[in-house]
Amino acid sequence: MTGRQAFRTLLDTVPGGVFELDADGRMREVSEGWADIVGAAPTALEGRPFLELAEEGTVPEHLPEEYRAVASDLLADGVDRERGRLTAEVTPRDGGEPRVCEFHVRPLPHDDACRGCAVGVRDVTERERCREELETLREQTGFALAATDALIWTVDPETGEPVSYTGDVEEVFGVVPEDVGAAAEFFDRAVHPEDRGAVERAWTELLEGEVDDVTVQFRTAFEKGVETRWVEAGAHRHEDGETEWLVGLATDITAQKRREQRLRRQNERLDEFASIVSHDLRNPLNVARMRTELVAEDCDSEHLDAVADAHARMEGLIEDVLTLAREGGGVPDTQSVDVGKLARGAWHTVQTYDAALVTPGETLVRADPTRLQELLENLFVNAVEHGGRGVTVRVGELPDDSGFYVEDDGSGLPETDRDRLFDPGHSTAEEGTGFGLSIVREVADTHGWTVRATDGADGGARFEVTGVDVE
Repeated sequence: MTGRQAFRTLLDTVPGGVFELDADGRMREVSEGWADIVGAAPTALEGRPFLELAEEGTVPEHLPEEYRAVASDLLADGVDRERGRLTAEVTPRDGGEPRVCEFHVRPLPHDDACRGCAVGVRDVTERERCREELETLREQTGFALAATDALIWTVDPETGEPVSYTGDVEEVFGVVPEDVGAAAEFFDRAVHPEDRGAVERAWTELLEGEVDDVTVQFRTAFEKGVETRWVEAGAHRHEDGETEWLVGLATDITAQKRREQRLRRQNERLDEFASIVSHDLRNPLNVARMRTELVAEDCDSEHLDAVADAHARMEGLIEDVLTLAREGGGVPDTQSVDVGKLARGAWHTVQTYDAALVTPGETLVRADPTRLQELLENLFVNAVEHGGRGVTVRVGELPDDSGFYVEDDGSGLPETDRDRLFDPGHSTAEEGTGFGLSIVREVADTHGWTVRATDGADGGARFEVTGVDVE
């Protein structure tokens, strides 16, 4: 092999592409790699002006001018060991996909005159694609963190020093990044004294390798005039080859904690209310009922039946209000329930007179059986109160496994009051308490279901419960 052949073999072996631009701007010593990028044979490029590639659109129009500027800067001081770099998109002449390339320019040895430059070309399309994806991911992550009041952090486990933060550190922790040193200093500056012990214990377990993941909630440090906030921080031990990092996500959960506090206060008030209803109202009611019975033994009056009915109505109101109070809190404990079987059981727990019940075959749904029975009981009572004592009530499964319905063949729904049907205390029946359908809606809401009232197939009322997990 001659020296020339060895040189050509060396050029064609270099990753990417190589060519020489002589003093006249013509391409010489074109390698196979550069020819492949351009989409032409090396012989088709050999001796051609580089400017023609710009004129035909293979390289951007601005590239030759940028090359001249880079070459001039490199040759200005007569230094031939410097190297310049350009980045441009190359559109192959054979119709291939455009490629993003880096052009590395280096002057060739010269004696007081420019002989030209050696140009190395590297296809960086994949790298640029990854860079763009990473930049997009960073932007999306930053947006998500800003939208959720969260930040991502990394710490060197050897030194305990923070390495990086993504997100607003001051917004979450109440301190600026420059003020956050090692873990111990951070605990002193950012963690409330009453929560510091729990945070330090979790951090020590993670740092010493006792666990790979920790999650802890704490308040930010209390300073006079500064609002205390709640933070949930989770950390994970991450290994990347021989490198180990502690990576964490911290989220401002102040709003969540405030909601929890409000719910606790509401539940406490509901408990107090339920106590008053069950004790302070029932006691005088029981006294009134016993006195009425004693009066009935001594005399016969047409008014006593009305008094007894009023007492029964008051008892019903108390039961409905207590049910509403119970349904107002807590997530139901669901299990597989047969709607038809449960409906038949509920039918025998309420006063249905001469009404008839038609139930489906086995229809299994995920529900809290106690609460679902309360829903069915109140729909049955509503059907009898408004549809008549001889009404027929049907329970069935909705199409597409979306839920179930309860309908009757009674007088139907009033047109003027449909928007108020589920309002507490609203009733069009003389003996109704007005809380039955409110309880129905509460039970549905606690399960994540939707209930709506519409006309039945036989002209009566129909209540459809959707969003149900039908098995």
